[in-house]
Amino acid sequence: PTAPPLEDDEIPVVSATAVTAENLPPTAPRVITVIAPLSLAAGATFVATLGGQPYQVTVPPGGVVEDQVFTANAQPLEHSIIPPTGRWKNGLCGCCAHGCCHPSLCCALWFPALATAQVMTRLKLNFLACAPTSYQGKSWAFPMVLLLTLAFFFSDVSIYVSPFLGIGSFTLYGLYTLYIVVSTRLAVRSRYRIRGNICCDLCCSAACMCCTVSQMSRHTGDYDTYAASCCSRTGLPDTAMVV
Repeated sequence: PTAPPLEDDEIPVVSATAVTAENLPPTAPRVITVIAPLSLAAGATFVATLGGQPYQVTVPPGGVVEDQVFTANAQPLEHSIIPPTGRWKNGLCGCCAHGCCHPSLCCALWFPALATAQVMTRLKLNFLACAPTSYQGKSWAFPMVLLLTLAFFFSDVSIYVSPFLGIGSFTLYGLYTLYIVVSTRLAVRSRYRIRGNICCDLCCSAACMCCTVSQMSRHTGDYDTYAASCCSRTGLPDTAMVV
């Protein structure tokens, strides 16, 4: 069967369940039989799991349709974090799932823009929480947001010189933070096919930004396996990869 065409730059990352695999060394490329999670064009990639081991599967020529069982080349993925699709990993109020003093929660509470930038980096978004037209190497979202945050705190002393200037910088930084939180939550929902709408994203972000940012951090991270960090680009070890 022929799958409907996708845009050239649309490479979906979704979860699927592998049925069988060749008996090869764990790190060797292999051929697996897998159930297509949705209709995909030839060359598209997605993640399938077999026995807890994630594989990046490449759709064969001709494409596939949803629920089709097919055989394809697959590359084992190491140090991969595979967030669930179709639902949030934890609820909005599950901030203390890993403890009240967890680094991701503390960062979301005191520096929500930086915690959001870590999620943006995991999703390879730019500092405006948008997917770049071309992705080359590391995402610069975290250092850019860090610079904006430092600039805000240094300019905040201007309130002693001019109250209007201080209030203006505070307002602009607050609006920017709200914007990237809403946009990143939208990107997370879109990537992992979680139901919702932008009005819900805006309400959650405005009403409880800490809870919203913490939920995104938990969904795109695996804090049971990897230690959290407040000061790294992704909030995770460099070896951890989010797919």
